[in-house]
Amino acid sequence: MIWKVLLAIVALWVVISVAGALLGAVLEGVFWLVAIGALAGGGYLLVKALSKDRDTTSLH
Repeated sequence: MIWKVLLAIVALWVVISVAGALLGAVLEGVFWLVAIGALAGGGYLLVKALSKDRDTTSLH
Protein backbone atom coordinates (compact mmCIF):
# COMPACT_ATOMS: atom_id res chain seq x y z
CA MET A 1 0.00 0.00 0.00
CA ILE A 2 2.82 2.41 0.82
CA TRP A 3 4.25 1.94 -2.69
CA LYS A 4 0.97 3.02 -4.26
CA VAL A 5 0.92 6.19 -2.17
CA LEU A 6 4.55 6.97 -2.99
CA LEU A 7 3.92 6.29 -6.69
CA ALA A 8 0.89 8.60 -6.65
CA ILE A 9 2.91 11.36 -4.96
CA VAL A 10 5.79 11.02 -7.43
CA ALA A 11 3.38 10.97 -10.41
CA LEU A 12 1.60 14.08 -9.14
CA TRP A 13 4.94 15.81 -8.60
CA VAL A 14 6.05 15.02 -12.16
CA VAL A 15 2.76 16.25 -13.63
CA ILE A 16 2.90 19.51 -11.67
CA SER A 17 6.56 20.03 -12.60
CA VAL A 18 5.93 19.52 -16.32
CA ALA A 19 2.80 21.70 -16.29
CA GLY A 20 4.67 24.44 -14.42
CA ALA A 21 7.55 24.37 -16.88
CA LEU A 22 5.22 24.59 -19.88
CA LEU A 23 3.13 27.34 -18.33
CA GLY A 24 6.26 29.28 -17.38
CA ALA A 25 7.57 29.10 -20.95
CA VAL A 26 4.23 30.27 -22.35
CA LEU A 27 3.95 33.15 -19.89
CA GLU A 28 7.54 34.22 -20.58
CA GLY A 29 6.81 34.30 -24.32
CA VAL A 30 3.63 36.31 -23.79
CA PHE A 31 5.49 38.75 -21.55
CA TRP A 32 8.05 39.52 -24.26
CA LEU A 33 5.33 39.94 -26.89
CA VAL A 34 3.50 42.41 -24.64
CA ALA A 35 6.76 44.26 -23.90
CA ILE A 36 7.61 44.59 -27.61
CA GLY A 37 4.05 45.69 -28.39
CA ALA A 38 4.14 48.32 -25.65
CA LEU A 39 7.45 49.69 -26.93
CA ALA A 40 6.17 49.79 -30.51
CA GLY A 41 2.92 51.49 -29.47
CA GLY A 42 4.76 53.99 -27.30
CA GLY A 43 7.18 54.75 -30.12
CA TYR A 44 4.30 55.30 -32.54
CA LEU A 45 2.55 57.67 -30.13
CA LEU A 46 5.80 59.53 -29.49
CA VAL A 47 6.46 60.02 -33.20
CA LYS A 48 2.86 61.07 -33.77
CA ALA A 49 3.03 63.58 -30.90
CA LEU A 50 6.30 65.07 -32.13
CA SER A 51 5.33 65.24 -35.79
CA LYS A 52 4.91 68.66 -37.36
CA ASP A 53 1.53 67.72 -38.82
CA ARG A 54 -0.93 69.27 -36.38
CA ASP A 55 -4.13 68.12 -38.12
CA THR A 56 -6.33 67.35 -35.11
CA THR A 57 -9.66 67.39 -36.95
CA SER A 58 -9.62 63.64 -37.61
CA LEU A 59 -9.21 60.89 -35.07
CA HIS A 60 -7.35 58.37 -37.28
